[in-house]
Amino acid sequence: MSQMTFSDYEYSLRKREENHLGEVLFKAINRVMEATGHIMHGGTIVDATIISAPSSTKNAEEKRDPEMYQTKKGNV
Repeated sequence: MSQMTFSDYEYSLRKREENHLGEVLFKAINRVMEATGHIMHGGTIVDATIISAPSSTKNAEEKRDPEMYQTKKGNV
């Protein structure tokens, strides 16, 4: 591999800019990501942060809420 001087590097960048290489590569990568289903076009962002909370049996009836689920923080 040959050494590149700063002026060589600058010339190379200028040529890439003139040929719109960055734009061409960006579009090509987006086409591949689109074809493989890796681009998200819409949806809802959900914050799934796990926080410490009191036990679900700490209600007036002292019964577990059937819609509550438990998880441990740090488990993947």
